[in-house]
Amino acid sequence: MAAADQGRLKIHLHTDEPAQLRSRLAALGKIITWSDEKITPRRQDGSVLLLLDAAGSLSPALAAENALSLVANSILVDGRAIPETDCNPADIYAMLAKGQRVGTGRAAPAKRHPYFTGPAAKKAIYLCVGSVYTGNFAAATAWKKEHDPDNLFQVVDTEAASGRLGIIGLLTARYARNETRRKQIIKAARHLMQTCGELVFIDELKYLARSGRISRAGGFFGDLLQMKPVICPEADGVRKKGVVRNRAGQLAFLRQRVQRLTPENLVLLLEYSDNRTWLEDTVLPLVQRLQPSAEIHLVPLSLTSGVHMGPGTWAVAWGHVINQL
Repeated sequence: MAAADQGRLKIHLHTDEPAQLRSRLAALGKIITWSDEKITPRRQDGSVLLLLDAAGSLSPALAAENALSLVANSILVDGRAIPETDCNPADIYAMLAKGQRVGTGRAAPAKRHPYFTGPAAKKAIYLCVGSVYTGNFAAATAWKKEHDPDNLFQVVDTEAASGRLGIIGLLTARYARNETRRKQIIKAARHLMQTCGELVFIDELKYLARSGRISRAGGFFGDLLQMKPVICPEADGVRKKGVVRNRAGQLAFLRQRVQRLTPENLVLLLEYSDNRTWLEDTVLPLVQRLQPSAEIHLVPLSLTSGVHMGPGTWAVAWGHVINQL
């Protein structure tokens, strides 16, 4: 909504990327005043609160729409720890492209989500990023031992990260709309852990080398030879699914995998870093042609992943809605 007021323009918008929106508007004119409010999850019909690590590449809006409460890690910039949900991704990717050192960190549970500031008030399930990737699972389990004498809080090691974690969380939340038993909801999450998948397309290996995820020599020679790995975060760590040389190769790899997915109840996440326009113009139409009946969401790659994988990275994650178990 927009309204003119004494030579100024007052705009009211809904967005899950306020920092990015402000940056774009600032390029069009001077911003006199600005305010924004976080998008919060709608009230669940059931009695179970669902928490999901923000490392799962779900936008705040999509998470809130599905009654998922995001637990944010920290992005480390110039010695400052900033919750990933408060960062402007465009700024972070620009810093990485310039060679500025940016990292990730885990704050204490109480600083990551309001739920951890006191004793559990209601039954809750925390779908946690895989323990092979971060210490979140161990930290949440330690918190539970100290603060949860009534066993209201359940922590699930999803063995996943990035969009695979996101699609597990999203489809678990869909299942929980009609199920209030925690045991059944966790059973659904574990089923999805076995059936959901993801392909992450790396553009330049140097960012993984810089973050210590691969050797610097491996990153240098990979870029020199124009190698672009296709990877997936799995239970025992990141697995390489293939190697291509350019975007055409990435799209061919995507086409081969996506067209084999069962169309019924299919949900897809298309994840972008600093390349949203390209995904909208090229990848999204391709996926829509391959899977015309699928539910498709265009979402930002989590900064927890993006900081290590770098600009140019993109991904697709998939899973199927569970109607019953």
